[in-house]
Amino acid sequence: MANWLSNAQGSRIILICDARTVSTWISREATSIFGKAGKKLLYFDCSHIRHFLINNRPLTGIQRVTLNSLVGAWKRLGSGKVKALVFNAASASFLAIDVVELLQLGSSQNAVMQKCEFGDNDAVVLTEFLWDLTAGMATTSREHFGGARIFRLVYDVIPLSMPQLCPKSWRNKFRKFISSGIKNADFVMTISEFSKMDIEKHFPDECVKQTLTVLKLPHEFIGVHDMLDSAGLLPYQSSPNSIVSALTFGLEDEPFVLMVGTIDERKNQIAAIRAWNELCSRHGSKVPRLVFVGGLSSHSILFKMKMRYALRSAKKFLHLKKCNDLGLRWLYQHCQFSIFLSHYEGWGLPVGEGLWFGRPVVSSRSTSLPEVGEQFADYIDSESETSLLAGLERLLFDDNYRQSRSNQIGQGKFRTWDEFCERMLTSIDQLMHVDNVGSAEK
Repeated sequence: MANWLSNAQGSRIILICDARTVSTWISREATSIFGKAGKKLLYFDCSHIRHFLINNRPLTGIQRVTLNSLVGAWKRLGSGKVKALVFNAASASFLAIDVVELLQLGSSQNAVMQKCEFGDNDAVVLTEFLWDLTAGMATTSREHFGGARIFRLVYDVIPLSMPQLCPKSWRNKFRKFISSGIKNADFVMTISEFSKMDIEKHFPDECVKQTLTVLKLPHEFIGVHDMLDSAGLLPYQSSPNSIVSALTFGLEDEPFVLMVGTIDERKNQIAAIRAWNELCSRHGSKVPRLVFVGGLSSHSILFKMKMRYALRSAKKFLHLKKCNDLGLRWLYQHCQFSIFLSHYEGWGLPVGEGLWFGRPVVSSRSTSLPEVGEQFADYIDSESETSLLAGLERLLFDDNYRQSRSNQIGQGKFRTWDEFCERMLTSIDQLMHVDNVGSAEK
């Protein structure tokens, strides 16, 4: 599957991925790419995860997957073949950092970083720097990568499709960033058929000249603690046992429904609170507790005010602002079902993760979410309170229906990260093969 890499004498494989793609390279054939005979190296961009680790902050979905992928590759290939990358905006260059030193940033910030040089035969896989578009723009220029071929992953175009849900300052910067990123990439990938359609809608001229490949993300949940423990590394957060007992908050003997995700207007948590209040008015003590997991978005002051007002009136509600993966695993495993009411997603990890644990999921049918939930999720209209209440009541109070849905989910075949890795590596291999053939014919 990776012959083009095995035959590329002296080339290195450099992955610059601050998101859900990097585990692609943790495939069973990775050893043929990074064999002892060659000098090939595998790099992960960890610019943002480094910030999270230094500040000992709970990881959000993107950083969590980045760390899982990094540790998995490190376990498989060893520290001599796998390095982390940090983009230095001041010098507009990439610095390499040892994986173990990166993981120890929670207790020490004195990691040694060295400037990374890219060779002509390198393959570079880039993902967007959504949190710092100024720094991200620097990575869209080919001058940083010499003659290397560039693979770019674009998750979504939320600031363009739903501008009312994003800060105004983001829109023009984001458009320039994605446009330049697509133009200057050799190949472009995205994570759902919906995202592909949306990207082509907003960037028709750029996409005409590009191959836009869809690689759907997995359903599988892999926790940070699982990865670190299996690698023999100490988690940078506090001990797993204390986290679990603290996060359950007495939920061991209490039924609850779970909603995971950063709390913002797009994720639509306010609709969930309003629906839960109505359910409590209708059914009283029969309604279980609603548990939110996720921090409050800092983008909109107005939304913060709305959310704080909604929370003051919330009934039978618990908000867990900080939850590591061990605690999140426990919540997924023990909830009656989970809900995800987002207006827009490039993918929708919480829908797939809920299904992975065999639990029913109530999901909005917007954007990419039906691609994640397939026939296993219970879909509602996120704009309709009537639709939402009907979907919630059915799973809450029809025990036979809830069990039948659990049984159906249990028979489902859901994607794993290993499968995703193979698909991505195969796709890149095919694209590189076409590129090589075209160059030879010229």
